[in-house]
Amino acid sequence: MVTQAYRDWVAAGEPWELARPVADFRAQLVAAGVPEELIGTIGRRETHLAVDWPRDHAPFSFTGWPLPSPRWYVHALDLFHQPDLGVDLDVLVAYWLAEARAGRFPHMKYLIWRGQIYDVRDDFVPQPAEGHYDHGHLSFRTDFTHSTLGSWRAVPPGALSKGDDMANEGGKILALLLDGTSPTGTQTYGGGVPRVYLYREMAALRAVVAGLATAVDKLAEAAVSGVGMDPGVLRAAVQEAVVEGLLPLPDKVADEVADEVAERMGHDPTP
Repeated sequence: MVTQAYRDWVAAGEPWELARPVADFRAQLVAAGVPEELIGTIGRRETHLAVDWPRDHAPFSFTGWPLPSPRWYVHALDLFHQPDLGVDLDVLVAYWLAEARAGRFPHMKYLIWRGQIYDVRDDFVPQPAEGHYDHGHLSFRTDFTHSTLGSWRAVPPGALSKGDDMANEGGKILALLLDGTSPTGTQTYGGGVPRVYLYREMAALRAVVAGLATAVDKLAEAAVSGVGMDPGVLRAAVQEAVVEGLLPLPDKVADEVADEVAERMGHDPTP
């Protein structure tokens, strides 16, 4: 059941804006090298907006504190845990909690990570919560809606072990393997296909690359031993080396790989 607040929001044209500390926090993450696709703000319609009790991912939250949540501001941010991309939430969460407890990060209302919630109203003493093992959630206080983070740093020096260049390139490669496109724009839960899921498959991407290398080695051995290089057999070999237990490889990508291998081996590419 949707709320009247949701109906009012739709009637107003679905406007939304990040509360100032949320916007500052997000900007600092991106500037530090966090891929934008790992950051979520406004919620998904079916799970956060068109619900009977909208929370801080909605621009009409029922849970604003200590003041009622002003329309149409979003007071929440999610960050996905991707240590292979340098985004280690175990490190970042420990820092954010220490800063909040010390009073240097007073903007935070609560944080959820690994099945526990740390709420300022409970002095940040951990309490049981649901989920949040693949991403952390931060909710921000409504009395700081228009306040900046000032000189406070959301990411301490050295907290991110890898820069965004490698992460973004990896995401583009994986996007090509999945559907022939590259991730663009800022990921939000509100619309489109969340590109964050591409980054969650980075381990599989590495396996795909290893599979391609294995396929090339096997095909080279076959060429040296005089085995025929029929295009269909070549494509099947590439598919088998990459797909088995990993990711589906689009036919057009398999064809391109087969053509490239065949060309380098001195054979005619596939028609």
